[in-house]
Amino acid sequence: MAKRKIIVTSSFKRDIKRRYLELVTAEWAE
Repeated sequence: MAKRKIIVTSSFKRDIKRRYLELVTAEWAE
């Protein structure tokens, strides 16, 4: 259970980082 939680958290952080990068890239493109 604990391992599963860590995996979910890491994937969640990775998703946030990707969205943040997309947002920054979009701002840059303008």
